[in-house]
Amino acid sequence: MEDPHINDWQAQGWREEPTAIFPMLTYVNSHGPGSSWTVISKGMKEYQLIGDKFQTIALTLFRSVGYLGRPDLLRRPGVASGNEFKAIPTPDSQLQEKMHFKFALQLDHDFKPAQLAKDYLDYAISNPYYQIQEMNRFTTTLKYFVSNPLPHKVTVPESITLDSDTLVLSALVKSTDEPGFDIRVYNPDCHQEVNGGNIKGVCGLRYTFVDLRGHAVSVTRENDTIPLGTFKPGEIKTIHIVD
Repeated sequence: MEDPHINDWQAQGWREEPTAIFPMLTYVNSHGPGSSWTVISKGMKEYQLIGDKFQTIALTLFRSVGYLGRPDLLRRPGVASGNEFKAIPTPDSQLQEKMHFKFALQLDHDFKPAQLAKDYLDYAISNPYYQIQEMNRFTTTLKYFVSNPLPHKVTVPESITLDSDTLVLSALVKSTDEPGFDIRVYNPDCHQEVNGGNIKGVCGLRYTFVDLRGHAVSVTRENDTIPLGTFKPGEIKTIHIVD
């Protein structure tokens, strides 16, 4: 949460002050026995744990600099940030207007990393959609991209399902080397080994476990269900499925 030498880094002979502000991509969580609290970000990328017992999460809403290339920085004494002899003012990078920020709070009794990753996707990612605006096309031309209705109903193909409460789906891509597609899942828990569950689909799924480069690490099998096995903390698995 904080570097032990944040107050005596110069006495240690360090050239730069250690930072207590950390980056985040999706959310920051603090948990202990019987409690778990999470701040889910929607665009903010920095946080800091503050307080006597580091019991408070602080988010960086807006970060800016007044100059580029300042010499002799406080956090890096004797080292310039860019040009050693000239500081370039950056007025356009200052706060120019009133801004609005969004984030979510989630409280729980237990820390569930896989569920948190799914909750982040539900909260932060908006599904694209198109609203059909059938009004008077002459006086109210709201629909600029006209699409004619199809003469027949589109049949939705049967899909596959990740049946797991412990894993997170991180990628679904069309394979570039051979027919089929790749599904990548991982265990977000950094401490616990988990049972990965299954991938369920239509009859006769042909699948092979591959590495991150797409090279096979298992024999090809065929089944309605793909058992994923156990996952070590942070382990990633990629499954190539032939459609």
